[in-house]
Amino acid sequence: MNQSWHPNCSACTGITYASGLGNSECGTCGDGSEAKPDQTGCNACAAGKFSAGGADCGACAGDTYAIGLGNSVCATCDDGSTASADKTECTLCAEDEYSTGGAACEACAAGTARNATDGECDSCRPGRFSDSGVRCDPCLAGAVADYEGA
Repeated sequence: MNQSWHPNCSACTGITYASGLGNSECGTCGDGSEAKPDQTGCNACAAGKFSAGGADCGACAGDTYAIGLGNSVCATCDDGSTASADKTECTLCAEDEYSTGGAACEACAAGTARNATDGECDSCRPGRFSDSGVRCDPCLAGAVADYEGA
């Protein structure tokens, strides 16, 4: 007879577990883990997921990520990169894109180019122009760009 389902024994539910025999109370899994499906122990959260405060593991939200197993928080990517689709790492933005604070990579607008130092799009200085947002090219002889952001 399965004694865990005996009328005098209550099954652990949700985020709790009881390992072994003869338990008088259910335990709660620590941060970075969740109860196994059979409620007999805890499993570490998978990469790209986290748990805190006894909650089940959940996917990292927005532009955050979590590397490896057992994460209690998700991290924000550095400027110039964004979280991968599976939320397990940061990926660099393409040459003509920028990102700040881990946000999704976006293309630089015409008249700007990505700054390799901070990953942001900077306006082209006078005498230079950008049609693509990739780089600021100098005006050719006989032509000028006398304003910033040409």
